[in-house]
Amino acid sequence: MPFVIPVAVGLLGFIGGVFASDKLSELTKWLIFAAALWFVLKQIK
Repeated sequence: MPFVIPVAVGLLGFIGGVFASDKLSELTKWLIFAAALWFVLKQIK
């Protein structure tokens, strides 16, 4: 099941890249980064 973590983070990063052209790119990237970080920390604990 550990392979799910990098796949999920990579998917979130890909989604972030898709929305990178948007005006809210910075906000979107930070939100996705925070969501990915929270997800990883939740999986670890």
